[in-house]
Amino acid sequence: MRTIVLLEFRTRTDTHSDFVALLTKILPDTRAAAGFETLQLSQDQDDPTLLVSHETWTSRQAFETYLGGRRQNGTLDDVVALLAEPPSIRYLDILQ
Repeated sequence: MRTIVLLEFRTRTDTHSDFVALLTKILPDTRAAAGFETLQLSQDQDDPTLLVSHETWTSRQAFETYLGGRRQNGTLDDVVALLAEPPSIRYLDILQ
């Protein structure tokens, strides 16, 4: 079942530009991952340190497999090191 994945990233002000640069570097691999469909990265209008990734995957399992690969290769550690708090991940079913 297709799954929407919402990821919220709150950066520190001193690492924000580094975080955006890292995402720019790694998102092409995300878009090439098995099960990936779409991704929109947005920034909060009132709090520029809050970024939200709205992703569509063929299934939750496809995303979790991808995320596991990011854990294994150390990319997830690189991402978390630039954040003010751990990222939030929500899995949503498409109703309509």
